[in-house]
Amino acid sequence: MLLFHFFKCLCLVVGFFVRCNGSLQPGFSKIQRGYRLDRKLIQSFAQLSFLDCVIECLVTPRCKSVNYFKGANFCETNYENKTTANTRYENSAGWVYSEKEHWPKDLAGACANSNCQINQTCKHKKYSVDPTNECVLSDCGIPARTDIDLSTTKREDAIGIHRRIHASCFDGSYQFGSGRLICQSNGEWKYDIHCEKRVWTGGRYKAEENNFVWTINNERVEIKRWAQNRTDNVYKYKSCIRFLVDGSLDNFLCTYPLSFICEKTLILNK
Repeated sequence: MLLFHFFKCLCLVVGFFVRCNGSLQPGFSKIQRGYRLDRKLIQSFAQLSFLDCVIECLVTPRCKSVNYFKGANFCETNYENKTTANTRYENSAGWVYSEKEHWPKDLAGACANSNCQINQTCKHKKYSVDPTNECVLSDCGIPARTDIDLSTTKREDAIGIHRRIHASCFDGSYQFGSGRLICQSNGEWKYDIHCEKRVWTGGRYKAEENNFVWTINNERVEIKRWAQNRTDNVYKYKSCIRFLVDGSLDNFLCTYPLSFICEKTLILNK
């Protein structure tokens, strides 16, 4: 009830520039108190009023809902809502959740009918008598790569400009890199992750020793288990070794391009 009175008072305060009448009632009446949509963030904003948070969503085509923490005036815009991401709709004390479609478009002012693209947000031109607006990049969108697992994102992850998310490789692949994806200012993702099902160990066949040795120090590679049904043992033609996803070793042509790691333990996603 106290929160309702807060929003009611807020509505009266901003009445000088927003018609605070029945047009806002659906939005306030459908606010979900004590809930938050988790791990679907576009961007977050500190020291923003609740209505400004809603407006931020209204001027961003990708935005579908907002989370708001009244105690810190903290705003989060989401690219999904509780219908499309119901498993991420969680109880969260102190937060309120609201959906974009519950608020009138005219709250966005000159941006109400903008033609901004899905990965842009509408901004009023500053220091200009021009009543029009401009579209600026808001996010990098959902990463399009299908070889990485995005279910390992963290609570603070977001797809907005200069934000980052965490990813991993799917089961049965070796991961290279930190797994962090950074949204660059040009609206494109910078990936620090690479997944491989087969990787060169750094070992090569050395004829004079009749065995495989590590490339860097020439020490012998201890072969614990060769892959089943390995087709040949003619090292003359297959002089490198690689790890397979089951942990076994196989020999292959060194000219075949593979990611590699030398004399280090590979971590296989299981």
